[in-house]
Amino acid sequence: MGDWPTGPAWFVSLLLAFDLVIGLGYRLMPTFGDAIGNLAANAREHLARFFVLLLTASAIAYTPMVIAFGPMAWASVGPFQFQTARRCHYAIYLLARVGVGAYGIDRSLLAPDEMLARHWARWSTLAATIFFLSIAFFLFAISKPAAMPAAAWNAIGGVVFAATCAALSFAFLALFVRSATPTGSSTA
Repeated sequence: MGDWPTGPAWFVSLLLAFDLVIGLGYRLMPTFGDAIGNLAANAREHLARFFVLLLTASAIAYTPMVIAFGPMAWASVGPFQFQTARRCHYAIYLLARVGVGAYGIDRSLLAPDEMLARHWARWSTLAATIFFLSIAFFLFAISKPAAMPAAAWNAIGGVVFAATCAALSFAFLALFVRSATPTGSSTA
């Protein structure tokens, strides 16, 4: 039959694999959720620190992989395909999701009356700024590929990608949490 056309199935299969690993973690270590939840416990009061932690962990997970494999490499396991450089990056976001959820959504940074929702405009502005700077970087990298070795472009691009993902994640979460407030009266 040849290759299975991946479409969005590659991402769903990767999430399924990660969820199985998380489920196994809970089964083997019942306090797994509490341990990860403790990492996210201070995110509510120290949102900028949590953002920097997510960005740093994401950059550390993604940048070496993109240097080693490049941004366009794919791997296959049976009918499932995934982007080779991004699997650790996605794992970081999964752990962040599990940590915030394990701590309790009503007590976490996702509480409708907390800083994330109140400062949605700041997060949106930061995300838009980083996004447009990343576009400028990638356009420059495409137009001047000989200016630096591919590994250097990939290293810088890895950090830029991690910053863009973290900023966009926080901006979208802020917008969604703000929209979920009963009164819709959150302020910028």
